[in-house]
Amino acid sequence: MCIRYHILGLTLLLSLGAGQASAEVVRFRYAPKDMCGNTALIPGPNGAPGERSAWLGGPVEPFPRQPAPTHWVRFRHPARNQNVIVPITFPEGTPRLETRADRILYNWSGYQIQVRFLSDGSVEVQYNSGVLRPIWFQ
Repeated sequence: MCIRYHILGLTLLLSLGAGQASAEVVRFRYAPKDMCGNTALIPGPNGAPGERSAWLGGPVEPFPRQPAPTHWVRFRHPARNQNVIVPITFPEGTPRLETRADRILYNWSGYQIQVRFLSDGSVEVQYNSGVLRPIWFQ
């Protein structure tokens, strides 16, 4: 009997959370523009600067605004072995930094920025707001 109430409570909790698609992932893609490492934003197929999707899945939709960068970060692109300068909007605080072969992850408690280096020389910047939080840009 007690297990039935736990399952019912869990189902109710999950169904309440399913209606809130406030956790978001927003992606922007940048391509090399010149030999100095400057990059240019590549709009999505619909012409919007970025693409937004819900954290737990769902359709990808246009994201109509590009955030104002707080930093211009210079990376050494691993696929092209050239410098690229990418605009990024960092929140306040100190992130935990993780590196992978093709990406760098900046982690704050529940908020993440991922910089992914694509084989064609472009760079994808992905902002992830975390579970049940809307995307944040100042």
